[in-house]
Amino acid sequence: MIWSLVDRNWDVNLVHAFREANQAADLMTKMSHTLSEGLHVFCYPHEDLGSILAADLYGSLVPRLCVC
Repeated sequence: MIWSLVDRNWDVNLVHAFREANQAADLMTKMSHTLSEGLHVFCYPHEDLGSILAADLYGSLVPRLCVC
């Protein structure tokens, strides 16, 4: 399905981001499993996002753990 969208007559750039680099989206994805089905609009960030957003604001880095 993604490639059918990419192959259309428009410019598309895909960028891979590890979940460590996108912790807010990763947390929201995990939270979605506990919500009822349907559209959910959040007027304020979830309390669990506070530390993630603060770390992003201050440019904190999260190392990716690799087991070799």
